[in-house]
Amino acid sequence: MIIAAIAILAGLLGLVVLYMRLPQFRTVTVSAARFLLDLPEPVTARWRWAPSMPVRSVSFWLQCGVIALLLAAILLEAWRVTGISRTRLGVWLLVDSSYSMATRQGSGTRLDLARAAVEQAIRRAQAQAGKDAPCFRLSSFNQQRTDHLDDGTADATLALLKGLMPQPVGTNLALPLATLRLPASGGCAVSHVVVVTDRPAPSVPAGTDRALVWIDVAQPVDNIGISAVDIQRDPFSGAVREVAVAITATGTPPGDARMTILGPDGRTLLERRAEWSPYGPWRIVFEPAKSGTYRLALSPSGAYDGDDLAELVVDAGGQPRVDWRLSDRTLPTRLGWALGTVNPTLKVVDDPAQAGPEPTLVVGPGYRRGSASTVALFADRHPILAGVNFDVLDQAGMNAARLPAGFTPIAADTARHAWIAARDVPRTAYIPGLPLTGEGQVEKASMLLFFNSVRWLMSEGAAPAPARWLTPQGTVIDTAAAEGDMTGEPASFGSLDDLVPRAAQDGGLPVWPWLVAAAALLFALERAYAARYWRVA
Repeated sequence: MIIAAIAILAGLLGLVVLYMRLPQFRTVTVSAARFLLDLPEPVTARWRWAPSMPVRSVSFWLQCGVIALLLAAILLEAWRVTGISRTRLGVWLLVDSSYSMATRQGSGTRLDLARAAVEQAIRRAQAQAGKDAPCFRLSSFNQQRTDHLDDGTADATLALLKGLMPQPVGTNLALPLATLRLPASGGCAVSHVVVVTDRPAPSVPAGTDRALVWIDVAQPVDNIGISAVDIQRDPFSGAVREVAVAITATGTPPGDARMTILGPDGRTLLERRAEWSPYGPWRIVFEPAKSGTYRLALSPSGAYDGDDLAELVVDAGGQPRVDWRLSDRTLPTRLGWALGTVNPTLKVVDDPAQAGPEPTLVVGPGYRRGSASTVALFADRHPILAGVNFDVLDQAGMNAARLPAGFTPIAADTARHAWIAARDVPRTAYIPGLPLTGEGQVEKASMLLFFNSVRWLMSEGAAPAPARWLTPQGTVIDTAAAEGDMTGEPASFGSLDDLVPRAAQDGGLPVWPWLVAAAALLFALERAYAARYWRVA
């Protein structure tokens, strides 16, 4: 744009120079006798080119106007002016297609109620649109938004609406709210967003160009479902030792409810009848005897069938697999640990450089009997020091360690030499040495330090064992959290009466096309004026 402006200014300057060079003729009557005399020699030099203002040249000023209009069109390209006020009604319909919309409510499902609400919104928009027919966009959402129609009529929208079905996935309410600020796309200029779901309206952002109507079709219904599955692990091996299942009821719980737990071999591990309590959910606790997939089945089904079936993959192994890199293997043999270097759950080394990525215990050279020093720095709340008597540590005669960066001292002497230390990434613990044998206080403290360190490493390094909720057909429900929540009253936002045409928000009309058109008209006028003086040789 700068280059174009400079070019136009240069053209305007050239036009001025051109007109200043044009000769101005005038009629002069002189006597013929002047030609008989010798003309005097000129005293001063005379310029053959002399400036003159083209004040009386109409073409010059018309051409200057053309160039000025083109220059203004370039410089004012972003200028907008408000045109004639127009109204429109474009409705973006977003229908919740998560699995909770399969909940039975009344004579149908919540998705049936959503279809009826969308149909009502379409009819109301048609009635309130006036002379211009409204346009519609149709999308569904769960954990992602799917667009089915960008610009369509009411009949086309209703035809596509019949094909929407609940999907085995949870709900992300941020998706429909994001449409309030999305840039316009497609042929339908959206002025209103209508969201139909079974979730209450969240906080609506202010200052959006589009109006929001949020329709919550949910009503509290009687339902029972598996609400939580918690596990307890062995602190040393990380294996699942206990599973607790919570069953929650909303409304009137059925008295014949039954929970069946199937083992990895498909056989019934246990079966329990409902024991409802007014003080909390019904809880069932069992101990998995072997590793594998356990299936939890609740019957009869409530209004929502997505929380009646769950499965849990557990590791019920007895002892951890340890990568023991110390020459003395007496201790792991006594503990019955399985030794191996493939996918170990714990690594024991004597060099901090060998730590990680699995939880690693770094063992120092041992304790110095009879060479004690005072503990000057300690982290008394750290799990490795749980139950350890600090007066005993003063007598332990521990060796100081030279540890790489990242370790945090847990116990140190007066010279700040680290005796016990830990690191979070990769998870590593350092202790002065292997447990001492004997029944003395120092021997017991060394044993406690060792097992505290193993417990800390194993408990934090154990992988989680989350439960997965399934449909009655066995399909995993992705992101199923809160899908089975049947409590709470509906909370909508806005009204179908808000579906009225709104003033167009098109940002105004650009000015530069009008400036270019005026330049073209002025140029045509200048050429017509100049044609009066054309001559034919």
